[in-house]
Amino acid sequence: MRTRFESGLVPRYQPSHGGERQTLRRSMAQKIAAEIKDAVLTGEIPAGTKLNQLKLAEQFEVSTTPIREALRALEAQGLVRIDSFTGASVPIPTLDDMTSLYQIRLALCPLVSQSAAGRLTSEQLNRAEEANERLVAVEGGSEWVEANRDFHAALEESIGDSRLAALWQELSTVSTIYVSLSLPHRAEAQQGAHREHASLLEAYASGDVARVNLLLAEHLTNTFEGCKMAMKSRLREDSELAALPSRTRNAETE
Repeated sequence: MRTRFESGLVPRYQPSHGGERQTLRRSMAQKIAAEIKDAVLTGEIPAGTKLNQLKLAEQFEVSTTPIREALRALEAQGLVRIDSFTGASVPIPTLDDMTSLYQIRLALCPLVSQSAAGRLTSEQLNRAEEANERLVAVEGGSEWVEANRDFHAALEESIGDSRLAALWQELSTVSTIYVSLSLPHRAEAQQGAHREHASLLEAYASGDVARVNLLLAEHLTNTFEGCKMAMKSRLREDSELAALPSRTRNAETE
């Protein structure tokens, strides 16, 4: 099945002149970054994948200049790693990285709760409810990840402090990588997330800061523990597979 990159969904970059050319290049770099970002977060581009600038330029039908700009933007978000010798790649998530990420998010919960509780608009509430219902309507995979992202994005828009909102959204985006990787090992995540989201929505809408803080911290903790168990299980499976004789290992992966 062809990916979004191969299906021609990205508009072709048309060179122009002077300032207009720079504006178009920046705009295209942003669109390319958004496409790659979505593919990384949903697992369409798996962790550890090398991102060849020439191949990406061919797929997007652009020069390598907007590709470089897109990759640098994604590096700043923690979604791409650029090495001067080996080039760009999608980082391989580690347990230490995930632990650090969720510790920071948990530490920010009181500030987020205070800034967001009671500020959810009816439009944001409706979008969050619709996204939460999609969680139980899909079977998992990238559609589940997208619905989960949409739910949290609607809540994040209610954060009143713009700097806090930007930081929280950035951390939430990186968290999506771990959620996506863990889904095959967390069959119960679908129903559990739906229930927790419904309780969160009620708390956000009520303006009860203490309850938002409590439920948000519980939700993050449950997600972290589930992702941690899934990551350990995945690492154990990889280790067991690596220990098998090559002939057996090849049969196991077919």
